[in-house]
Amino acid sequence: LIFLFFGGSSQISISWKFDKHHIGLHPDSTFKNWEDYNSSIQQVQYEAFKNGYLEFSVDSLVKKDSSFFNGYVHFGKQYVWKKIKLTQKSPEIPKYIKSKWKNKIVSSRDIAIRLNNIAQYFTNNGYPFTKVSLDSISVNEEFLSASIVIDPGKLITWDTLNIVGELKLEKYYLANYLEIHKNKPFNEKTFSEIKKRLQELPFVEITTSPKLLFKEKKALVTLYLKQKSANFINGIIGVLPNSKSSLTKDESQLVITGDLKLNLNNSFGYGEKIKINWNRIQIESQRLSTTEEIPYILGSFIGITHSLDILKQDSSFINFKNRMGIKYDISGRQSFTAFWENEGTNSLSSDVLDNSNLTSVSGTKNSSGLKFFLNWLDYKYNPRKGVFISIEGKAGLKKITGQKEGNLVVIPISESNEVSVSLYVPETSPIIEGKIKIEGYIPVWKSISMKLANNSGCKLNDYLLDNDLFRLGGFSLLRGFDQQSVFSTNYSIFTSEFRVLFEENSFFSLFYDKSILHAITLLKSEISRTTAIGAGINFQTKPGIFSISYALGKFEDTPFEFSSAKIHFGFVNLF
Repeated sequence: LIFLFFGGSSQISISWKFDKHHIGLHPDSTFKNWEDYNSSIQQVQYEAFKNGYLEFSVDSLVKKDSSFFNGYVHFGKQYVWKKIKLTQKSPEIPKYIKSKWKNKIVSSRDIAIRLNNIAQYFTNNGYPFTKVSLDSISVNEEFLSASIVIDPGKLITWDTLNIVGELKLEKYYLANYLEIHKNKPFNEKTFSEIKKRLQELPFVEITTSPKLLFKEKKALVTLYLKQKSANFINGIIGVLPNSKSSLTKDESQLVITGDLKLNLNNSFGYGEKIKINWNRIQIESQRLSTTEEIPYILGSFIGITHSLDILKQDSSFINFKNRMGIKYDISGRQSFTAFWENEGTNSLSSDVLDNSNLTSVSGTKNSSGLKFFLNWLDYKYNPRKGVFISIEGKAGLKKITGQKEGNLVVIPISESNEVSVSLYVPETSPIIEGKIKIEGYIPVWKSISMKLANNSGCKLNDYLLDNDLFRLGGFSLLRGFDQQSVFSTNYSIFTSEFRVLFEENSFFSLFYDKSILHAITLLKSEISRTTAIGAGINFQTKPGIFSISYALGKFEDTPFEFSSAKIHFGFVNLF
């Protein structure tokens, strides 16, 4: 291969001559100077080696005059692997790591990737000092054979987690959360993610980077931490004079609205979480919800969860939902929860259904179900890449209460001076419900990523009314519409979001949401489609991450109207 280093700044022209083998890529014909020539040749060499042309060379340059040359390029044979033999002491390598080498093009990049995958497998399975090398290379025409020699070294296992600093938190919580279990094989990936995982805990502060010490076949991790208060109470209270309900059209002289939140995290040192939220965003409705979770009971992978949700919807009905669950943490990023749930509705209206703004009947639901959670995001609060999945399904019985005739419940539909219409429905009926949330983050550039997501839900029962339906709209689900103003039996919302990350917990986004909604009740079956576009920004403040988004939403048969744009607010407590 000819590289030239003599001076000269005049333009250089080269007429290239190739042998019968080439890869469709050749150096430029005109160069500013010899430095430009060298750069071009190096690029062609890289592409040739990448594609298996290991004999690539510029054989000669024949000078015609001061600035014109004839160049002769040799690509040679395209080499492929014939046989690869693995020589290892222990343990066995999975087939997906070995992959197939035979008839694959020989390239230095491909070799490096394959050897690195093998080494990475061992370092993540207890052998951090693994040595992998290519040996005994032989050539037969265009076929190469070689041996891969693997020396895994000693098996290294985790030692007891060491914590330095004033921290009110059980050690087993961190061991389970970080997946550092004594006498289990060392995992280099687990150690490399410790700092990022700790930053996702609101009640822990890192004072010094984690330290790793190998000693007598043990890996000792030392964490330098201190307690951080993650308990907070905040809220907004407002007064709306002479307000009119959008549903009942009744006027109120004075209405108090607001949103109050109380979060208690790790107050007792077990990593427990307690959240209480009351809000009255809509004039005619208010809601109280609580969630409690105690993880890793007695150092096990078992935890307990509970949630309570009470909704008063104007003068139509009161809904309550009470859920108890047992959570099994497969790892700090995956869990299964088995739960039992009791729901109920107390209808406040005595009107027939046709005269009600929102239809409802009193009744209860008892169901049991499973929830699967998976978080493979690189950072929980502001991911650049990874996948998040949450799947929930439950089944049970729905019971309607009211006037009965025989084994059926009578539901008045309409009433006039001459005719009254009623539906006769079973007192009990099976009900099935499912929800799924999938988010994928694709890195586009250093600080740019693309979010693709889907949120879907469905309810299966023949005797649903408005009080049974999903309530969509607002910051969390169906942006561009009023908070919980859209009622749906089945829904599927697709999201595309372009994000520019400019701080650890801050980003700017442009988003596009598209949804299909199906509202099915005893009285109606309506399919609608919505579109929303907008922009948002997340930025870190002292108490946490504040989110604001501006969204324009519309149904398929209406245009976008700037006068109907929505501004959504959100907040995540970190400190």
